[in-house]
Amino acid sequence: EASDILGRLPNEPDEELTKACSCDILVTSKGLLRGCWGKFEAEAFYRPFPHHDMVKLIRHILIMLLDIEKYATREGETIENVEVLGEGSYAKVFGLGPVAAK
Repeated sequence: EASDILGRLPNEPDEELTKACSCDILVTSKGLLRGCWGKFEAEAFYRPFPHHDMVKLIRHILIMLLDIEKYATREGETIENVEVLGEGSYAKVFGLGPVAAK
């Protein structure tokens, strides 16, 4: 069970971690469309993802969710193997390592 491996969640979010995970999703400097493509503002993180660069993981999932990977590639970024885990009438679910986003 996950709680056995990771332990119980703390009662309160980690404020430093939450601030550290807020980031620009993609900033481009090439082509006609330049600038920031969006910002991710974390609401609450209780603990770091095990063995992963959290900001990179979050950014890559969001780049795929927004379907802007070709612009990231144009900027020289190599997008991790984000998987489509599911799809419904109103949403897709993407995953990378231990994280999924809808």
